[in-house]
Amino acid sequence: MADEKKKAGRNLWLSISSKFSGANWHFWKRRLGYHRTIAILVEENAIQMATAQHVGHKSYLLNVNKIYIPSSLSGDEKRQDFITGEIDNYIHEHKGLWTRYVLGVGGAESAVRILNLPRLSGKELRQAIYWAGNNQIPFSLDDAYFGYHIIDSTRNVDRPAVDTSLIAVSKKEVHNRLAQIRSGVEIEVVYHELEAIGFLLKYIPGFSLEKTYTLLNVKKNHSEISFFRGRRLEFQHISSIGAANIGPAAKDKDHIREFADNLAEEIQNSLDYYAGQFSRLTTDTVYIYGDLSYSDELTGHLTDRFGIEFKRFPVERLVINQSRAREFADPISVSLSTASLALVEGDVINFLPPDMREEQLTSRITRWAVPSLAAAALILGFFWIIYKHQTDLNEFRLAQANAGFEQYQHSPAYITYEKIKRQLQADKTLLEKLSHQPTFLNLNLKELSLLTPEKIYLDNYDLSSEGDIYTLNLGGRAISSAQPPEVTLAEYIARLEGSPFYHKVTLKKYGKRMDGGQFVIDFQIEMETTI
Repeated sequence: MADEKKKAGRNLWLSISSKFSGANWHFWKRRLGYHRTIAILVEENAIQMATAQHVGHKSYLLNVNKIYIPSSLSGDEKRQDFITGEIDNYIHEHKGLWTRYVLGVGGAESAVRILNLPRLSGKELRQAIYWAGNNQIPFSLDDAYFGYHIIDSTRNVDRPAVDTSLIAVSKKEVHNRLAQIRSGVEIEVVYHELEAIGFLLKYIPGFSLEKTYTLLNVKKNHSEISFFRGRRLEFQHISSIGAANIGPAAKDKDHIREFADNLAEEIQNSLDYYAGQFSRLTTDTVYIYGDLSYSDELTGHLTDRFGIEFKRFPVERLVINQSRAREFADPISVSLSTASLALVEGDVINFLPPDMREEQLTSRITRWAVPSLAAAALILGFFWIIYKHQTDLNEFRLAQANAGFEQYQHSPAYITYEKIKRQLQADKTLLEKLSHQPTFLNLNLKELSLLTPEKIYLDNYDLSSEGDIYTLNLGGRAISSAQPPEVTLAEYIARLEGSPFYHKVTLKKYGKRMDGGQFVIDFQIEMETTI
């Protein structure tokens, strides 16, 4: 039981990683906007190959080719040499700068089932898919690579449920297909051919996600009848009736009619099973692709037998905007599988074995590590050069500025500036001191400066005290050319007597003289003052 759970966990991990790890590389190439895809599908009697160019979110078919394997080749080795040679030639002719390689799988070694499960999440849902799928597919999921899609939310009786599309391919089928590619090609993803075809159904006129579409592909040894809900694959039926049953009389209408009747029974069984299983009406049209899609006799007999229309898969809308695809429009229906594998870019399950994914991831990391580091080193070196240049330029500018400033410091203008700055600082200091609360002496000196007129010049200021009495002796000159200096002196004395700061103003002595054509009186005044 523990081993089974371990295997279930590993395979269920594949169902998740198929959506991400296998697609990461071409996801980024797609985001970069330009890459090429070569799809390869090896059948029992033919090799299908197709090339598409992807530009942004658009895809363009460049080539579709189907090469039939000669039945005269005897032995597996010769058959494999032929396959390898044709694939080599095709890749050499059509590969591009960025090319990813897609391998198609399918057929009787694959199975599709719709599982109705309770609404679960995470690990519980994956475990439920594993156990339910094991009970419904013809081989064990332990021997298969598988994935799933949540396609719808429904209500089963009274409990919420989800419809899950499970697609499984046997490990034997995947490894056999991979073994056929011996051209040194690294297969990036492995897709189920029918799931990829679902993404081309949008080119059917009147396509709707709610409609059911039925497709028929008659291969050499078997036929595939597939049913789609919108573009999502819901069911496939493999019939043992193939084109080889027609035999060499392929142009004989009786043989074709007999073949059509036998095939019709298988188709009817599939239609009945699908209608009963899904409680849903099938469409009134079955689209045929593959080698017999251009057989008017077969499509006519099948249409007459069922009363519903059998017609070749329409490719007109697919190639309408692709000028190069118009050149090979007819082979597209014959090789619809590889055309879809080359064009598909959506949510498709990747069946590439996990060990190969890990190996590819390691190889890519190794392959891109050195170029990435070299690119990083170049980018860092480039930015270092820019930074170094900018740093050197800034240092040069700073040196120039320092030299200019050094030269300016010795210039007369700077010396004058320093003197003015010191004088302003001294004046600022004086103003700060004078802005403090004035003393009586401050007020006394201020009063004296206000009372002294312009014609009076004070040369001596002598303040003395005896006890509480302060005596002030002033010495100076009275100069006047417009009026006698005696009048100027008398007015000054009168001002002093009128001030509340000074008392007992007395003119102690004076003397008159001529100086430069003007009369000058030298005087000395004594008075009591308030401090």
